[in-house]
Amino acid sequence: MWGLIIYECNKLWNRKWFFLLVILLLISNIWFIHTEEIKQHDDLINIKAEYYSKEANFKHLDPATGSQRAMQDEELLSKYSIFALEELESQNGIWRTMAEEARADDPEAYSQYTESPYYANSKLIDHDLLVVSRIKEQYTYFEQHKQQITSMEQRAAEMKSVSIFAHNGTSSYRNIEKTVQDFKPLQDLPLRLGLEEGLTAGTKSGSTDLILILLIFLLCTLLFQFEKEQGLIKLYRATPLGRLDLLACKLIILAILISLFTLLAYGTVLWDMQRLYGFGEMSRYIQSMPAFANAAIPINVEQFLIYFIMLKLAVNLLLGFIMAVLFLLFQNAGAIYLSLSLLIGLGLYCYFSIHPNGEWNTIKYLNIAAFYDTFQLLTDYRNLNLFGTPIQKIQVTLWGMGILLLILPLICVWLTATGYSLTIRAFGIRLIHWWRRLPFAINRYNSLFPHELYKLMYSGKALFILILAIVLAYQMVDKQERRFDFDTATYNRYISEVDGLLTNEKLQFLQTERARFDSIPDQVTEIYQRYKQEEVSLSVYYRKLLQLQEYSKQEKAFRFIEEQRDYLLHLKEGQGITGSFVNENSSNQLFQRQQEDLFDGLLLILLVLTGISPLIAMDERFGMTQLLRSTPQGRSSLFKSKQLVANIYATLLLILLQFPKYINVLKRYPGWDWNSPVQSIKLLERVSWKISILDYVILTNLLQIFGLFVIVQIAVFWAVIIRKQAYFLLISTLFFALPIGLHLLGATWISPFTFNLVFQLYYAFQEYPYSTGISIYFFGLLLAGIIANWASWRIYCKGGFSK
Repeated sequence: MWGLIIYECNKLWNRKWFFLLVILLLISNIWFIHTEEIKQHDDLINIKAEYYSKEANFKHLDPATGSQRAMQDEELLSKYSIFALEELESQNGIWRTMAEEARADDPEAYSQYTESPYYANSKLIDHDLLVVSRIKEQYTYFEQHKQQITSMEQRAAEMKSVSIFAHNGTSSYRNIEKTVQDFKPLQDLPLRLGLEEGLTAGTKSGSTDLILILLIFLLCTLLFQFEKEQGLIKLYRATPLGRLDLLACKLIILAILISLFTLLAYGTVLWDMQRLYGFGEMSRYIQSMPAFANAAIPINVEQFLIYFIMLKLAVNLLLGFIMAVLFLLFQNAGAIYLSLSLLIGLGLYCYFSIHPNGEWNTIKYLNIAAFYDTFQLLTDYRNLNLFGTPIQKIQVTLWGMGILLLILPLICVWLTATGYSLTIRAFGIRLIHWWRRLPFAINRYNSLFPHELYKLMYSGKALFILILAIVLAYQMVDKQERRFDFDTATYNRYISEVDGLLTNEKLQFLQTERARFDSIPDQVTEIYQRYKQEEVSLSVYYRKLLQLQEYSKQEKAFRFIEEQRDYLLHLKEGQGITGSFVNENSSNQLFQRQQEDLFDGLLLILLVLTGISPLIAMDERFGMTQLLRSTPQGRSSLFKSKQLVANIYATLLLILLQFPKYINVLKRYPGWDWNSPVQSIKLLERVSWKISILDYVILTNLLQIFGLFVIVQIAVFWAVIIRKQAYFLLISTLFFALPIGLHLLGATWISPFTFNLVFQLYYAFQEYPYSTGISIYFFGLLLAGIIANWASWRIYCKGGFSK
């Protein structure tokens, strides 16, 4: 056993690039989180030392006394900040007047100010004012938290008085009683001062989770897939230690390295956050911080950090064992990649789309995506209804993770012992085997393009990804009639009346409508006076008043129309373009969906990479590369056919995933004049081309297709260099998909240097001239595509760069 472990460790150690990649990713992650925290909380980081010094003066005080002192200090420093305005330059007359008035109102405070270190030191005043404000906010939270805990029994009694919760023995009734009992131990919990930013930033890092998922996938690829692609599995299985003993060694190494990566990744992030913010007193309860107000477990900061690391270790081990099962279950790397993507994607969908208190909330919290949100697991109290019994979410999660951690290795043992694996034939789809022969039965000729298309679709299983894309596209189409609220419906009615180019008649209509709204108060006064003079009855008065009130409710929607009118007038004066009124509710569904477009781009990238991954690797795996290179058309012509197939396949996926949003806009939302100038939409004001909305949409889609072609060219380049399907999927995911994930996590600055902007053309280049930005970006893409195409052609056709 130990000999096998040492042998497997040596195999991993020989791939030193893997460990270099681990170090590079961990360092990049720390740098990313560090820079993001400095950008968001630079003011707090700069005064950290002052905060802890000031906090020490309050620690010996009880909450009531501390709160009163903090309020007094804040009030005094606020006066000092006004006094300091007097030191501003003479041209700031307003500020000097304010300072003189404040000095006259409180001469004693001004005298203290002149004798204090704050005199003529606005920076020190601002720093200490921020510190004292933070301390006062914490004391305010202490009082609110205490009231929330002590009033739980009263609120529970009020809830149980409602008929739907009043039945003893129901799950709702039990949940109310259990919540009160679970929070009872927190009633006398001592709360103490301390910053929360270090803990929250260190334990809510999505980029760390993402990097660890990629590293675990790469580790599983090295441990399980490499030998499979080398054809060594059958040879190993024929040896005495080649089955269960070898599997046990691989799982042990997998668990050890995952544990090491977890400790390094989260440990370094926590160390950096401790350096930036500090964690405060490690013995204070986490309920002392507002971010932990809903936590029902009375633990201190030190215990919270230990539990956090243990849970992260457990979920990473769980994911590692899930990947091990998939690598043993499927022979094809594309099937493994797709299955894992679906598993994580489905988990994310359930976690973010199911309501926390919905009837399906058990599914929301019992999946891999929820397991990774360890911060919410520890701090968000919630009961799950299991067979009519409310059980704390964390208890159900721990039981679920524990059972899976026991079952998954056993599944690995069974798969290894039986040699069971899933293939197309295992599903019994005989119709596909008949259909795949049909084109050759009808067309009795040989051609590279249909042959490569056949290989990719059927042998490479890309057809199943295409079917999956069709299913996803169908699910994206809205099948229910869109219902609008009152304000939106009113806006739609107004915009339908002024739809089209801005004209004098429409301006006159809007002026008339505005006059009607402005006259409502006068009409109310008039009808009231008439009622007082008994010119109208009470019923007529109320009826007229109700009509005016109903009509006035439309003013909110009308203001949006006026804002569009003002924008169109500004557009006409500034750029000389006569714009059109375009329904913003409809246009936003196409042009204001930045997050959705990024998710669509990420999905497209994953499907394209999975689909084309066998393009080069399949020939290499079956030893066909050298044989094909010896044939007349086995080099340049074959390479062109592969590229053409990849580009067509990627374009088809793009069309499938883009099609639903246009269907939704055209069928479920009010229309607009597609021939209107594109600048009619405020978001696209910066577009310098004088083209219509329809032309702009066509152009951006063509640019997206071009960008996708470049992505495919670079992906083919990676495929030619790597020649291993699993490695290609990993490297290309790091290259194309990881930047999109980082953008979704908040690193928006990364997009101009990646392929992200291919999927964000409507929002790109806000700080630069649009035409210049588009030209430079796509010239860079063109250059990258040409270089990748030439390099991959040289390597594939010539065997390298040398002549």
